Amino acid sequence: MPDLTADHYDEFFRALYEAEPFPWQSRLARRVIERKAAAWPAAIALPTAAGKTACIDIAVFALACQANRASSERTAPRRIFFVVDRRIIVDEAHRRAMMLAMKLRSAKRGIVKKVADRMRTLAGGDEPLACFHLRGGVYRDDAWARTPIQPTVISSTVDQIGSRLLFRGYGRSSRTWSIHAGLACNDSLILLDEAHCALPFLETLQAVASYRQWADEPIRSPFHTVVLSATPPEDRTDVFRDDARDRAHPVLGARLKAEKPAALCVAARSANANALVDELVERARGLVSEDSLAIGIIVNRVATAKAVYERLKNRAQHDTVLLTGRMRPLDRDDVVKEWLERLDARSAGNRRLDRPVFVVATQTLEVGANLDFDGMVSECASLDALRQRFGRLNRTGRDIPA
Repeated sequence: MPDLTADHYDEFFRALYEAEPFPWQSRLARRVIERKAAAWPAAIALPTAAGKTACIDIAVFALACQANRASSERTAPRRIFFVVDRRIIVDEAHRRAMMLAMKLRSAKRGIVKKVADRMRTLAGGDEPLACFHLRGGVYRDDAWARTPIQPTVISSTVDQIGSRLLFRGYGRSSRTWSIHAGLACNDSLILLDEAHCALPFLETLQAVASYRQWADEPIRSPFHTVVLSATPPEDRTDVFRDDARDRAHPVLGARLKAEKPAALCVAARSANANALVDELVERARGLVSEDSLAIGIIVNRVATAKAVYERLKNRAQHDTVLLTGRMRPLDRDDVVKEWLERLDARSAGNRRLDRPVFVVATQTLEVGANLDFDGMVSECASLDALRQRFGRLNRTGRDIPA
C-alpha cells in the first residue's frame, strides 16, 4: 500500500473540505497517529465552535495510516462512536460522517483515494467506511453489527450506546446483546461530546475500561474514550487544549477572542411568579436593533420557557420559536427545518433576517445546534452551563457588538 503518515493529514483535510485544518486538528492527528501508548487524550478541551466534530475525520485518517499494522499493534480503532445526549448534534455528526463516507467511496485519485483503498483492505470489501445512526425516533439499523472488521462511524445518543455496552438494547433480542456489547467495547473509540450533560454515562465508560483489565488473557484490541467539551471534568489529567497557534489563526482566532460583554441583572424579588419571565422578555426586547435581530433566550426549566414563549408569540413585529427537550421529535424537526437552519453558524456572515426572531429554549440549546445569535439573555446557571450557552453567541467571531 502507498505510504501514509501524519504529514499527509493536512492534504487529506484540504481535499475533503477545500479549506485548511485548524492548527489543533493537525497537532491532534499527529499525536493520534504516531503515539504507541495513550494515543488519544482523555479529554479535548476546546471552546465551542472550534470544530471538534473533525475528530471523526482524524480517527478515520489514523485508522487508514495504521491499516498495515497487525491488530495487536494498531492503536486506531475500527469502530468510531460519536456519542452525545442531544439528538440535533447526533444528526449533524451523522451528516458529516455520511459526507466523508461518500467522498471516500467516490474518490478516483489523490490522497482521498489512498485513504479509501487502505480502508477497503481493512473492510475486506468495496465499502471503505460505513455510517449508521443510533437514536430514538429513527429506524434502527443493526447492520453496523454485521461484521467486526468493517470500519464504521456510529452517531448515537447516550441511551442507545449505553444500553448496548451493558448487554441490553432497545428492541433487540437477548441473543444479540453480547454481540453488540463486544463490538461496542472492543476495537472502538467513543467520542463523548459535551460530557457535562452525561456524567453517569462517563462513569460507566470508565467502569467498562476497568472491567476490560479483568480478562484472563490481555485484550489487545484498542478501546479509547475521549471527552469533547469546553468544560471537561476536573478528574481528567491528560487534556488536549488549544494554544497560541490556534489563537493566532485568522478564522479560529476570531472565534476564540470574540468579545461578548455581559450584564448581571436581578429580577424583582416578590411573590409574583412572573417576575423572572417579565425580566427575560424585557431584556430580550432591549437587545433588538438593526444589526441584532437573532436573539436567544435560554432558561433552566421547561415551564419558564413556555411562559416566555407565550408572552412573546403572536406579535406581528417579530417571530418567536420554542425549543425544549420534551418536544416530540416530529415537532422539533419542523422547528429545526423552518427556523434553526436560518440561524446556522455556517451562514451567519451572510444572514439576512426581515425582522427579529426570538429563540426560546432550555438546556437543549447549550449543546443543541450549531447556532449563532446576535444577542442572548440567559437565566443564571452553573458556570459550565453559561460557558456553553455563550458559545452560541457570536459563535463565528463576527465583527458585531454581541
